[in-house]
Amino acid sequence: VPTFIYRFFTESNFIYSLLSMTLSFLFTYVFYVGFVKFYRRYTLEVLMAFAVLQSRETIS
Repeated sequence: VPTFIYRFFTESNFIYSLLSMTLSFLFTYVFYVGFVKFYRRYTLEVLMAFAVLQSRETIS
């Protein structure tokens, strides 16, 4: 268990624990959304490149 979650329930520094958890979840969410965005984008670009390569091979 991460220490900030442990401290959230046991220590009296509630505001620091809440701030730490909020920042941690915010960074995690931003990295996840960025990964999903670029994963979908580059996957689509690769599929389009394969479609172009396949159509050129069949044309010539």
